[in-house]
This record gives sequence, C-alpha cells and structure tokens, in this order.
Amino acid sequence: CNAPSRMLVPRAQLAEAEAIAAEVSASVVVGDPANEATTMGPVVSELQFNK
Repeated sequence: CNAPSRMLVPRAQLAEAEAIAAEVSASVVVGDPANEATTMGPVVSELQFNK
C-alpha cells in the first residue's frame, strides 16, 4: 500500500516534506482505469464497498 497515514519527518525538514507530499498528491489523477490519463483507479470493489 502506498497510502501512509503518517510520516515521521525531522522538524527542520517539515516544510520540504510537506511541499513534496503536496506535489506528489497533486499529480495523482483519479478516474476510470480505462482512461490512459488515470493514475489511480478504484481502490475497492463494489462488493467490498457494500460490506
């Protein structure tokens, strides 16, 4: 899984880590996996969603 819930970053590097995280997350394109521009499709199936 590449969805960390927390990052341990030295305080002196916090601003840099925040900038990197924001840049990476802004580049994610959520959508239809059949679309070539999509970088993240569904993360669960309908069956799992309905549990």
